[in-house]
Amino acid sequence: MTMLSSSLAPAFRLSVLATAFVASFGAQAATLADLVTQARGYDAAFAAAQKKLEVSQAQAEMAQAPLRPSVGLATTVSKSRVEDQTMATSKSLALEATQSLFDRSSKTVASQAQLKIEMARVQLAQAEQDLMVRVAQAYFDLLGAKAQLSTVTAAKKAVQVQLERAQRNFEVGVATVTDTREAQAQFDRIAASEIAAQNDVKVKQLAIDQLVGQSDVKVDDLKADAGLPALAPSDVTVWIAQAMSNNPQVKLAQIGRQSAGLSVNKAEAGHLPTVSASYLHSRPFGATCLPSGTGCTVNKVSLTMKLPIFAGYAVQNQIKEAVATADQAQDELNQAKRNVAQGVRAAYFGVLSGRAQVKALQAAVASSQSALEANQTGYSVGVRINADVLSAQSQLYQTQSDLAKARYNIVLGDLKLRQAAGTLGQADLEALKGLYR
Repeated sequence: MTMLSSSLAPAFRLSVLATAFVASFGAQAATLADLVTQARGYDAAFAAAQKKLEVSQAQAEMAQAPLRPSVGLATTVSKSRVEDQTMATSKSLALEATQSLFDRSSKTVASQAQLKIEMARVQLAQAEQDLMVRVAQAYFDLLGAKAQLSTVTAAKKAVQVQLERAQRNFEVGVATVTDTREAQAQFDRIAASEIAAQNDVKVKQLAIDQLVGQSDVKVDDLKADAGLPALAPSDVTVWIAQAMSNNPQVKLAQIGRQSAGLSVNKAEAGHLPTVSASYLHSRPFGATCLPSGTGCTVNKVSLTMKLPIFAGYAVQNQIKEAVATADQAQDELNQAKRNVAQGVRAAYFGVLSGRAQVKALQAAVASSQSALEANQTGYSVGVRINADVLSAQSQLYQTQSDLAKARYNIVLGDLKLRQAAGTLGQADLEALKGLYR
């Protein structure tokens, strides 16, 4: 009971800490680290992983029971009559203690139970990293949706200005009705896009609200001029090496292989003897002790050995099964390592590609801005038509939206890379605080 209470203490403190954040979310924007802390006290998958660890700890204690002493107290009351003689009543009280001295099977079961605790700890760490990435995904999805809505709203205002300008030029006779109709068509398309963008923001808002258990959560955006975190280490082989040591999937496969090896030992124990010792202390009372003049108390020490001889080939087949299972676990470990290594490579090169994309989009935004200014100047002097200006505006705002999303994807990709390597932690989220506005 003490062990279980101590394991619940961190979860209780975490819940209290998470509750402390609730009141502040409605008043100010929250960082990703804040939201992850809040989600830890609310997410059902993470809570289930915590409970699974507690269950594994209790099961490990139960598995130790056959290896520990057992003590029992028994009392007996009996009545007997021989033919026509007077009925005799006898009573006794006995205390018996038993201790296992050699039992390879029970010892192996206890070792496997300890491995289950380690497996539950790894699964809890995996659930925590998965929660971080899920919250981060929802966080940057919401920021991306808001960036898209801001872009569409700005584009709508710019097109509206261009539409009013085209209408004035048409009224004074310096432009054709075509300019007005083109601007109106562009305005109508953007108005429809704005409705879709507004709905997307609502959907993304609901997603992150559900994760943290709060409504209308405010999120901090990244600074436009903030430098993105450096990719360190810069060698993909180092990331793969870290993953082989830290990735939860690899660790779980390794533990599974160890447990399968213990199952072989357990099966082989079917040919081995079991040895136990017992002590019996018995005392009759309420009757005459026989023979006359002897003591009533009985003290008995026993040593018992049981040796299996033949069990219908059950043990031999159990060994074969356990050996095949161990080989299967080794194959699964090898496959897990390959899958994790491939996942790390994909995440690593995805981050590199995203960084290159951000640089290209930054240049594209500058070029699109220059192109728009040139088209606006050309339109004012009559060498460009309204459609050219509208196209340049659309290109600029779309490129700005793509740049914002690319920046979010880099930060998210970096977190996913650390998750693939098995090193993602709260410190990585705290390190992002310098990027927020």
